[in-house]
Amino acid sequence: MGFPNRHLMQNPQCQTYAQSLATDCAQFLGAVQSSSNLNGASDAQLEAAIGSNKPTPACCADIKDTLSNGCRCDANVQSLAQGLGIQPAGFYTLGRAGVLACGLPSNTDSAPNPCPAANTGGK
Repeated sequence: MGFPNRHLMQNPQCQTYAQSLATDCAQFLGAVQSSSNLNGASDAQLEAAIGSNKPTPACCADIKDTLSNGCRCDANVQSLAQGLGIQPAGFYTLGRAGVLACGLPSNTDSAPNPCPAANTGGK
């Protein structure tokens, strides 16, 4: 049995995963981001926003690595996302969109929503 709060610890690989995601998924994330405000969107709304903007296999691998390792709440990843104009709630929504578009299991994102305040990267 693993540690139930493993996703609250910072994973040294998270920044690497997130940088790969930002590179490999730029087109997919941009297309989904530009589809209006999707925070709190249903799966059907996310699928409509995804439309024909399917992520590449490399992008899907990056989404899986980033989310399954609890990296959405990592302070370095949060900082990188905010540098790309993605707020924490938006990053959660983009993660959901990636899970849907890549056909990943719904429990791929192992981080809590919302992220605990201690892990949101305040400086």
